[in-house]
Amino acid sequence: MKLELSAFKSRIGRRLFLLFLIVIFIPLFVTGLSSFKEVSQLISYEHKESLRRTSQEYGLSLFRRLSDARRYLSIALTDLTDSTPINDDEWALLKVFFNQLHIYRDKQHKLSLLGSDIDASLSQTLATLGDERLFLVNQGDYQDVWLVERLELDGSQYIAAAQLKEEFAWPETELGAYESLCIALMSGATIHCTEPMPNEKIQQVITQPNTPTLSWTNTHGTKMLASYWALFMDHQFRVPDWYIITNKPESIVLSQLTAFARTYIPGALLALLLIVLLSVISIRRYLKPVDALIKGTQALSENDLTYRIQLNTNDEYQELAESFNAMARKLEDEFKVNSTLSSIDRRILVKTDIHACAREILQSLSMLSFPNNACIFIFDPFLQPEQVIFHYNYTHNTFTDIPTNLDQLRNSLQHHSQGENSISCSADQVQAWFPQSRWPSKQESYRFYPLFHGNQLMSGLLIGQTEKQRHARFPEFLTHTAVVFNALHREKMLERQANYDKLTGLYNRSYFQFSVNQRLKSRDAPGYQASMLFIDLDRFKNINDTLGHHTGDQLLIEAGQRILKHLPEDTIASRFGGDEFTVFIPYLPQDALASLAQRLIQKISEIYRLGDYSANISASIGISRFPQDAESFESLLRCADMAMYQAKAKGKECFEFYSQDLSIALEHRTKLERYLRSAIDNDYMKVVYQPKVDIQNRCLSGFEALSRFIHPTAGFISPEEVFTIAEETGMVMELGYHVMISAMKQQAAWQHAGIWQGRMAINISPIQLFDIHFLEHLDQAIYSSGVKPEHIELEITEGVFLDNMQKATERLNQIREKGITIAIDDFGTGYSSLSYISNLPIDNLKIDRSFILQLEKDKRYKGVISSIITMAQHLNLRVTAEGIENLEHLYFMIDHQCNDIQGYLYSKPLNAEESEALLRNPQTEKLFILTAL
Repeated sequence: MKLELSAFKSRIGRRLFLLFLIVIFIPLFVTGLSSFKEVSQLISYEHKESLRRTSQEYGLSLFRRLSDARRYLSIALTDLTDSTPINDDEWALLKVFFNQLHIYRDKQHKLSLLGSDIDASLSQTLATLGDERLFLVNQGDYQDVWLVERLELDGSQYIAAAQLKEEFAWPETELGAYESLCIALMSGATIHCTEPMPNEKIQQVITQPNTPTLSWTNTHGTKMLASYWALFMDHQFRVPDWYIITNKPESIVLSQLTAFARTYIPGALLALLLIVLLSVISIRRYLKPVDALIKGTQALSENDLTYRIQLNTNDEYQELAESFNAMARKLEDEFKVNSTLSSIDRRILVKTDIHACAREILQSLSMLSFPNNACIFIFDPFLQPEQVIFHYNYTHNTFTDIPTNLDQLRNSLQHHSQGENSISCSADQVQAWFPQSRWPSKQESYRFYPLFHGNQLMSGLLIGQTEKQRHARFPEFLTHTAVVFNALHREKMLERQANYDKLTGLYNRSYFQFSVNQRLKSRDAPGYQASMLFIDLDRFKNINDTLGHHTGDQLLIEAGQRILKHLPEDTIASRFGGDEFTVFIPYLPQDALASLAQRLIQKISEIYRLGDYSANISASIGISRFPQDAESFESLLRCADMAMYQAKAKGKECFEFYSQDLSIALEHRTKLERYLRSAIDNDYMKVVYQPKVDIQNRCLSGFEALSRFIHPTAGFISPEEVFTIAEETGMVMELGYHVMISAMKQQAAWQHAGIWQGRMAINISPIQLFDIHFLEHLDQAIYSSGVKPEHIELEITEGVFLDNMQKATERLNQIREKGITIAIDDFGTGYSSLSYISNLPIDNLKIDRSFILQLEKDKRYKGVISSIITMAQHLNLRVTAEGIENLEHLYFMIDHQCNDIQGYLYSKPLNAEESEALLRNPQTEKLFILTAL
């Protein structure tokens, strides 16, 4: 009870209580509506039910009449068969009931008591009916009703058929005012109607699932209400049920409901109007404060934080308005702070220079403090390379840059800043920092707020003010400022990492391509011209391998600086990758381009002082021009690259302009690529075998499988050229495996023939060797050919050890475990050091042909070759000399205990048939007879 009584202490509560009393009438009105609905339904149901009862009463009356007529027809038939005359009363009744009465005996018409003529087909139908006792004859809009009675006597069947009179069957006196009647079958066929009713409406009313009442409109436009009652006819007359349908105007049936509605509804509406009127008056009175509060909240939702609610109601509404105004003032203050912080945060998303960022931060500072002067120090060189600080004077609203030594300033603050939120500074100390500035004042107090990136002092904020009061969220302002500077620092770092080469500081490949494409797309002059230079450092790999990668990196850095230093303005330069540089230059005449290229080669070729080492390299430069040579970045680059390779082919340390001849060479290369793709399928590639001779034991010691390419139109193609393209295009795998399986099958064939049990040497590309499926392919080739692994020798070049010494060693050990021997091919042409040969899993060294050819020209090579053979012997390695073409070569190798030789002195590479003939008759003695002579 306390809870209810306490509500009256509030004035608003009392007013609402009075309002609730009025609202009670609404449930009453709902009850009235419900009552009206119930009464309406009851009246409607009663009248509809009355209409159905009328159909039932008429149906029962009809059934009685039919039963009486049938009874008197039966009496008449009985009297006639008993030869008893029909008395006058019976005769009078028969005339009342029937129009016609006919007697049949054994299906033959015998007597007509009433009426004389009857249709023959109808008579035949009546005489031959089954057990039906009622028969309908269609007469257009209505049907005649015939009653039929049967009697068997003395073996004969008698039938009495009588036609009912309409006035007897359908007396209109039984219908009430405005009522009409239809008698029909389930199919909708009409037996009798006092007024026309469509068959579909008849069928619709008698087939309704829930109620036997139907509303329909007759031909006069009168809305009728129909109801039916089913008359069961099967028991008495052996025919389907009849449906007695009574129709009556709906306005007559529902007249009481209409009268009820006319009186009830206006009264209810009037009551509702009074309730609404009183409610509106009361609610309107109490909604004025609510409207004011709504307007205030709407203004708040639209970010109008200056809106205030003015109420003087001396109740809870006024207290709520005052609370709202206090909240709005607080939100306005918080919004200003949040806007300030958000504005600072937007600098993370908006790419702007550090000057604009510093200006906005200093301007925003006045929202959270009361500064007279403030400065931002940017110590991070990525953010601010200039030696200046940013100063803001809040009295005059001026923003200026003040030159200063940031390194000296950071050193003076660094030891104070670690672990401290802020540092108090005197005016004299600030004046000492900025001796040429007038703004430091002794009337101001100064504090320095350090901002860190990790443990590194990245920036700081110096504030001078006379009032010490600060906003409670000032530390948050400092945090946001630090986050912005850190984000900008990270953005600058990411931008540099994304666009610049980490080593040299030049643009990287992707940003170079982007910049050049932008230049090409944005050209507006019809005659726009430009050039691209592709620069490759000659002999850089030697520096990297001999002096180490660290020294090589230093050389690349200095080479990049030399290139950048001697380029004209508005030039884009990049380190394209490895020891390659690319340069895009706006229009220069060809002679100026030539001078520039020559100057770059000269500067790049000067001695490099790299710590304790001195290095000397050169450069090869290819030049392409826009739009003469190409009109896209990719095409310009490809043309410059081709020109650079042409420069290298001419001996390096020179430049070359792209020309049509290079395009022809490119076309030749493209055709050669297409040729290689079908070389195996079309049998363009042949495998030949060059013999090896053991010059110490004077016998044929083995063969080396070599490739020979015969173009269908161009003829012989150099294997070196073919395999260079094959390695660049990835086709070397397919070609190499084809040579391997062909050589092994030939080796197995000779073994099975019993003509040779020596070794077959097969060259393996580094790409093949490092293929993850190489060992699987090797095992498959050995298995499918049937050759013994100990009769196979794989030849590899020194280059396989340069990129990954450990991986190459592991792979070769796996090969040797199978019993296969390993040979180093072209030994001496690569960059391998003799010092680590002893650690490699190899069995044979093959001295390159270029060394052998120098024997006659330079005596120093004799010592080199002698050293190689001696070293190999100490390491228990066999030595094979390639390119032995004259007796002097052979004498030298015999004298220095070389194991095997290859060369034209003994035999050129042979096909399989020629090799087999040589195996059967080696004729090695001729070679040694020459040496004896």
